[in-house]
Amino acid sequence: METVSELLQRLEYLQHFNREERIWMGTMVSFMRRHLPNWQETTFCCMPAYRNGHHYIAFYASRGSFAFYINDSGEWLHLKEQLSHAAFGKRSVRVPLENTAVIPVFFDACRSVSRRVNRIKKRAQSTNFLKNDSVAKKLLR
Repeated sequence: METVSELLQRLEYLQHFNREERIWMGTMVSFMRRHLPNWQETTFCCMPAYRNGHHYIAFYASRGSFAFYINDSGEWLHLKEQLSHAAFGKRSVRVPLENTAVIPVFFDACRSVSRRVNRIKKRAQSTNFLKNDSVAKKLLR
């Protein structure tokens, strides 16, 4: 798989985006790089995609709309509450490109998923620590 940078460097990829699509794509890629640098940047089906463990965020702009893909069902439901005018699919949200006012909603969704992933990782680390500690106590008896 190629990185988003490699994908964006290919001229033919950039050529097929119109001005509005480039605004959405550039804004989201810049946000992800700046605010979630620990997420692995890659591409999936020619879409910028970001992975952290089993969680992913991907997006694409085409045919007059912006599509946002996420596998966090809690955040997907939250987006459904916030963006009543949007079209929803299986783990995806689609909004018209003209509606740039909702970009911060997607930023918040990304931050929220990142916080949830960090909490899960911390909980797993503390659970592993406690399990290791109890094993050590049993060995010392």
